[in-house]
Amino acid sequence: MNFLYFEDDELDDLYSAINRLQICFHPVYAPEGKFTVKTSFELQSGDKDIIIIADKNFVSPICEISKKGTLSDKYRLQKVALFVTWAKYLNARLTCGI
Repeated sequence: MNFLYFEDDELDDLYSAINRLQICFHPVYAPEGKFTVKTSFELQSGDKDIIIIADKNFVSPICEISKKGTLSDKYRLQKVALFVTWAKYLNARLTCGI
């Protein structure tokens, strides 16, 4: 079983960063790129298969990380790590296209 453990305000910090960077948009849950814990719980409820279609701004560095083990740009590395952690929290599948 896989799980993520957030302490103290870490989950709030995760959502603050996701919203500040406007990493993901959804027409119902985050039309302006702002998610809340409540909308995320609604998204996660039921038997929904959550799929996030990532653009090249995330796919390219993920491929580079898998090839080289890291990125030279630490800010970009943190941004990608934030995105992947958030997707894992949602139990979502990442894809680069249909």
